[in-house]
Amino acid sequence: MLTLFQQTYIPAIAERLIVGQDNLALETFTNWEVFSMQEMCGFETILRGSIPWCDVFTREDWKNFEYGRDLVHYYRGGPGNPYAGAMGWLWLNATTRLLQERPDAGTMFFSL
Repeated sequence: MLTLFQQTYIPAIAERLIVGQDNLALETFTNWEVFSMQEMCGFETILRGSIPWCDVFTREDWKNFEYGRDLVHYYRGGPGNPYAGAMGWLWLNATTRLLQERPDAGTMFFSL
């Protein structure tokens, strides 16, 4: 599903990055390359605070990227994956057992 959705919005970004930014020597970007650039922006922004080259993406580009990431999670580990219930059951079962054992289970740490 992600691949199908990427085909609806990424080609316009790739063209804008090449033709609109006068980078004709690059010839083309694949959907995967553009999507990876957007992912890299997230990590770089966390690390450095602000990344000027990420400004090449519009607000609409980011909305589409966000939806694309939602598709990844939905089909990889969410309700769109037929095995998600079985995968989640292992974690739920282990957590329940730890909580039932109370102090005998040892120290537990929770993150927010």
